[in-house]
Amino acid sequence: MSPTQAVVHGTLHADGTLRLDGSPGLPPGRVEVLLHLLARPHGRLSLRELADRFRREAGVRPGRERGEIDGEVSAMRAGC
Repeated sequence: MSPTQAVVHGTLHADGTLRLDGSPGLPPGRVEVLLHLLARPHGRLSLRELADRFRREAGVRPGRERGEIDGEVSAMRAGC
């Protein structure tokens, strides 16, 4: 007897097409599709903005810019 249900992950594209990660292993024929969003999109944040948001929510001080670090290193070297 063939299975009648399958759970397969995939990606829903902006144009409405769905790309499955693998074969559902069901026999050919009409099916009913129920979509469940697994992760909320974060909009158009850059990786840096997203990392800073996570740090803020965790109560961690945001990262420093490269110029700040370079200035601090130069100051330490000058003091030696």
